[in-house]
Amino acid sequence: MYADLRSFLDTLRANNELLEIHKEVDPHLEIGDITRKVNDVDGPALLFTNVKGHPGWKLVSNTLGSLSRLSLAMETPINRMIPDYADRMAKKGAYEPVIVPRDKAACKEVVLKDAEIDLTRIPVPLWHPEDGGPFISVGIQISKDPESGARNSSIVRQMVLGRDRLGILFLPGKHTHIHYLKKQKNNQPLDIAVAIGVDPIVEIAGTHAGPIDEDEFAVAGALRRKAVEMVKCETVDLEVPASAELIIEGRLLPHERVVEGPFGEFTGFFAAQTKDNPPMQVTCITHRKNPIFQGLYEGKPPNEESFLLALVYSASILAKARESCPGLVAYAKNPSGPGSLWGTAAIKKMYPGHAKHAMHAILATQGGKYLKVLIIVDDSIDVHDMREVVWAISTRCRPERDVMIETDTPISILDPAMWPKTGLGGRILIDATEKWEQEGNAPEHLRQKLINHELSPYWREINAKGLDSYLGVDLSRWMKNR
Repeated sequence: MYADLRSFLDTLRANNELLEIHKEVDPHLEIGDITRKVNDVDGPALLFTNVKGHPGWKLVSNTLGSLSRLSLAMETPINRMIPDYADRMAKKGAYEPVIVPRDKAACKEVVLKDAEIDLTRIPVPLWHPEDGGPFISVGIQISKDPESGARNSSIVRQMVLGRDRLGILFLPGKHTHIHYLKKQKNNQPLDIAVAIGVDPIVEIAGTHAGPIDEDEFAVAGALRRKAVEMVKCETVDLEVPASAELIIEGRLLPHERVVEGPFGEFTGFFAAQTKDNPPMQVTCITHRKNPIFQGLYEGKPPNEESFLLALVYSASILAKARESCPGLVAYAKNPSGPGSLWGTAAIKKMYPGHAKHAMHAILATQGGKYLKVLIIVDDSIDVHDMREVVWAISTRCRPERDVMIETDTPISILDPAMWPKTGLGGRILIDATEKWEQEGNAPEHLRQKLINHELSPYWREINAKGLDSYLGVDLSRWMKNR
């Protein structure tokens, strides 16, 4: 369990997962360019210690941009991350956040109000040459439901518009948007806060897709197996992570609208400029001494977000869908598919039509409703290995029977393939499980048999020793990308 971002960076450093860059770098494009290049070679987390024009600040990016770093964050082996996440979720009621006094909160070491507020003094990067301005890309946006008081946190982009104003992107149906609409109908602003530079589990929980009354900080507590410490804000009625590097407090104004964007998004395409979102009027900034700004490069996968969402969407969908679908044993979002657009699930088949039951259970979850491609395979197939998945589709699927196309389904408005931007699209569902006789397969005695190397006298010895040892050679140069 990590107390804060800094303790996690210490672990990355100790595991050779952090590259510290001491040359002066410009937050205006240079940091974005460097991070993109590092993403392209599956490189390490980056800690920039000399940010041009921002003395006293450091900037970290690509923090969770690999399965190995996610594994360190979750403190569990890579092959156990998704089931462990789903299992820990069941205990979230035991880890409600706890409130600590202001003098115990590191994020309050420096407090800036009124004329001291200046967002331009924070090293917020211009990530891509055609972005509309500097963007906070991994800020944990916090609000409360005005009626129930339920707290929500999410990772949403915020564009710096000036010294004390941010542009906020609203996606229809998202929880912060619902909170805002409830306040707007009474002509009232919505209190909001943005936490930047949090411990890795709080960041992971910020992408969690759950019901509107689920507190993501309770989710974070369950995942880290210790309650998250939070502190009351200075100027708004919210609580924020006490160990965060930086907190921006403010209010979303009820009827004013600002130009926001464009921005290079997780799809690898530019999301168009928006003109119908409210501004956030900043009322206070607090931060730690010698603060570390955290950024996340958005763009064509794979990148930090695609790895992060591969864990979070997979685990949250698995945890919820298996409540209504027995035998659902695995789910994986492919890191090469942006957002939640592509997923593969495995079932231990128990009855005819089980694959279709699993499809509907997954699509009914908050994280699964935007899927464009959903594949169901047998539990003998590794859902993380697309070679196995493609083999299953190729040998266990009859397209005229096992492929279904749905129309007029919910879809993200950031999907570049959607036009017009109605929020409706389509999806493809593929049943790549081995069919039972009741589902149209041949009787058991007439089916072709799988090749079985277990019948060879050498197979067990090769597996026991490993191919390297068995052959007496080093195969690491060929096996490293497995």
